[in-house]
Amino acid sequence: MSHIHPSESAYPVHELAETSGINVRTYIATHALSGMLASPGNPALGAGPGELGLTISQLVAKRSVQYADALIAELNKNESQGDPHAK
Repeated sequence: MSHIHPSESAYPVHELAETSGINVRTYIATHALSGMLASPGNPALGAGPGELGLTISQLVAKRSVQYADALIAELNKNESQGDPHAK
């Protein structure tokens, strides 16, 4: 598995394509968002320090991106440490 770059396309891109489509970070964040919306009682949606003024939509969006960033960082860390489970 090669190093994951959050801004790279989540899907193969044809050389003649005018756009690269959705990037890896956005792709992962949308899946995190789907999971959070499917679990309305999710304790991870509790407001933390500095988040008390956020709407639930803003909080869910923020958490989705945080999960995406954490997953990308963990995958890259495992790869750089030679994790046998990383592909």
